Amino acid sequence: MGSGEGDFGSVANGATPRTNYKNGLLTIFNQMRSVVGNVPVIIIPLGRRANVVSATGWQSIREVQKELAAENPWISLTPEKFDQALFDDVHHTSVAYGIIGARAARKVLKVLGVPVNGADGPVLVPNTAVRSRTAVTIDLAHDAGNDFNPAALINGFRYFTGTTEIAVTGAVKTDNDSIALTLANEPPRGVEKLYYGYNVMDSADPAKLVIDNATNALPLRSATITNIARPDIAPSLASSVFVYDATLAACYPGTGQAIYNVLEAPADGSLQTAYDGMLGSTTAADSFDPLFTGSGAASYFTGDGNDYFRISSPSDFLKNLAVSGSFSMAIFFHSPAPWSGTPILFACGGNGSTIAGLTIRYVASSDLIRIATSDGAAGGNADIAGSAIPADTDCVVIITYNAATKSYTARINSATTVLSGTRATLKNSPATVASDIFANFTAGARFYRIALFNEVLDTTKARIVIDKANALHGRIYA
Repeated sequence: MGSGEGDFGSVANGATPRTNYKNGLLTIFNQMRSVVGNVPVIIIPLGRRANVVSATGWQSIREVQKELAAENPWISLTPEKFDQALFDDVHHTSVAYGIIGARAARKVLKVLGVPVNGADGPVLVPNTAVRSRTAVTIDLAHDAGNDFNPAALINGFRYFTGTTEIAVTGAVKTDNDSIALTLANEPPRGVEKLYYGYNVMDSADPAKLVIDNATNALPLRSATITNIARPDIAPSLASSVFVYDATLAACYPGTGQAIYNVLEAPADGSLQTAYDGMLGSTTAADSFDPLFTGSGAASYFTGDGNDYFRISSPSDFLKNLAVSGSFSMAIFFHSPAPWSGTPILFACGGNGSTIAGLTIRYVASSDLIRIATSDGAAGGNADIAGSAIPADTDCVVIITYNAATKSYTARINSATTVLSGTRATLKNSPATVASDIFANFTAGARFYRIALFNEVLDTTKARIVIDKANALHGRIYA
């Protein structure tokens, strides 16, 4: 069967919906087989064009062909043909047709059970795709070859987050079965997809598409890769509830009022979006917005003494911090020089004795961390003495609350040194107002990261949490 070059228009404009097109092909194939017998059906997959047409139609047909082959054992695809020269916008040269025909013949022989060396071409291995910031790596599996070309300037790859394309600025061979891509920028939060052989490939140079070194050289098969590992945003522990990280575009893309939780599956069962927040007090720009600067691992937010982040609709877990369960919180920042006032590391309500909830403050003048809670009528404090946070330093502060012992601890620039809080009578009640982070910090302080966990971190887990930030930010907090 041919490739479907004449069908993209009706699929693109909706005259033939994608589902109808797919079902129509299957109906035709079944009718053919009802006449000539249950013979195999072999499709020459859709190739490329020299001019731009609807991505919706062209890509849909390419995907339909692959789906039919995957879902029906009697349907097969020949090797790709998009590496072959075109005579006009869509038709191939006579030499190219000869090569395409020879490839199809080898595929027919293979389908009929004849031993054939190389009838499909190399394929991308889905579970091997990894993205770290702007670097993407993926492996390929060979058919009859054991290597491929070109070694650099590889064409044919496209990368998307949702419907937003992130330009691939470089693609090189790293060894005989792996490829490394460089993206123009770090993708924002969203569903990420890596394509090889996307749409019409009008800008692709056929000489720079991946071809194996088999005797009958074959091109890399088109692919849509969605299961892309992203260690940057992966939870450091199974108990991770939410993470804000200024160095990740998935958290803050560089502009706008929204700041996003990067964890796809919070440990408390909430939706990822339950922990999304904003700069300042509202969704509109105001004087409480922290200032974003830098790029990649060097990114951070800084405040003027009155700025903060806010989770405007806290989940039940946040509202019940220090009331119904244990938690730990790790905050990474650069301290100001000198400290002044009583900055708030985190607050979920509790910012005042008549506001129900919890506030974690640093009282610089007394070198202590104060846990203040309120039931909405009266408040109580638990002070963690000896908690001196050095000035003008990259810092990590880890606060834990143990619900069983009703006690607090703090770690400052250490995974092992634990400071214990007093057992003062606290007034615990679910928070009634929004959660604020990094509030009232002295001007010049920088915010890097905050991570919340629904368990008490021991030394081993605290080390894991710190090391994650050390690696991600390229600095040593502890």
